[in-house]
Parts: sequence; structure tokens; C-alpha cells
Amino acid sequence: MAAINNSELENYLSKIYNQLLITYNKEEANRILAMLRQSALEFLEENPNASFEDFQTQYGDIDEFSETTIFNANSTDISNKLDKTRIFKKFLISIIIILLILSCIKIGLYIKSYKDVQNSLIDYEVIEIN
Repeated sequence: MAAINNSELENYLSKIYNQLLITYNKEEANRILAMLRQSALEFLEENPNASFEDFQTQYGDIDEFSETTIFNANSTDISNKLDKTRIFKKFLISIIIILLILSCIKIGLYIKSYKDVQNSLIDYEVIEIN
């Protein structure tokens, strides 16, 4: 068994952090993650040859943590967070559509002004001398 490396630990903590954001605000999730990180570092200092499996045995795997988080989560908190995500996505889509419409209008105005300039120029003029 290979000892746990930093990338495995950070990946684990990142997934835990994402799960914490389901039920906690960012500040609380950061505080919980800091405590978990400190505890994990103490565990690794006491057990320098611990494998990732040993670490997960001590702290639980991501799936167990996800199930616990969802089980303990308040349904209104989850629905509020999902609603905020939906509203944000709708806002972004609206902004993109508005920008596309404005771009089309601007391109149309450029084309119109180009055609107006072309129509105002005299292509050629025949002058008869008598």
C-alpha cells in the first residue's frame, strides 16, 4: 500500500467541500473544511505510511459522506439552492440572448451604412461634349 499523496487528499477534500455546500453556506463550509483538513493532517502525521484506503476508513468515503449530507439536509435548503442555480442560469442565458440580439443589430447597421455609402457614390458619369 502506497502512502497517501497531497493530490489524493486535496481531491477528497474538494469533493467533501462540494457536498458541504449543499447544506451549509460558504463561510460555514470553509470553517468545517479547515477543521477536517487539520484533522486529516494530524492523522497523516501520526500515520505517515497510511494509504488512501486507511484514510477513508478513518474519515469515511465520499459516497457515505454524500448520503449522510443528503439525509441530514433540509429539503427547503436544497430546493432554495437549486432555485438559485436555476435563476442564475436563466439570467446568464438572458444576457447571452441580449448580447446576440445587440450584435445582430450592430452588424445590420454596419451593412446598412455600407450600402448607403455605396449607393451615394457615383459609379461613373457620362459627359457629352458638344
